[in-house]
Formats: sequence, structure tokens, C-alpha cells
Amino acid sequence: MRPRDEVLVEGTAIATYYVRDKGQPRGMNVTSGDRLRVFFENRRMSRIRVEGGTEGDYTPQRLLSRSDKP
Repeated sequence: MRPRDEVLVEGTAIATYYVRDKGQPRGMNVTSGDRLRVFFENRRMSRIRVEGGTEGDYTPQRLLSRSDKP
């Protein structure tokens, strides 16, 4: 098995990503913290770990404006 690739962002780190379930859009998540570690598998984001001063906002797909949708 190939080891996971990852990216570490330190300082005021913010990640905005779109949540999908079985290929269907489910919403948008904006997460911030002192440190974000983003893990990838097969060139796709698999998970995010947020550390220190964690904040996040999840917006369900039905509430996203047209300009927010991927």
C-alpha cells in the first residue's frame, strides 16, 4: 500500500471544501485553525485534521447560493 500524501498548513489556516456522499453533493464546509493537516489518497482528499483554535461552518447543499456550488 502506498503511504498517504499530506499537506501541513500552519498559522491562520483555512480550508474550504465541498462534501460529497456517493458522488452526490451534500454541502460546503469551511474549517479554520492554527494548523490544518490535509490527507490525500489516490490524489483525492481523504480527511482533514484541525488543531488549535478550531472553528468550522457547514452549509447543506440546499442552502448554497449558485455562486457557492462547485
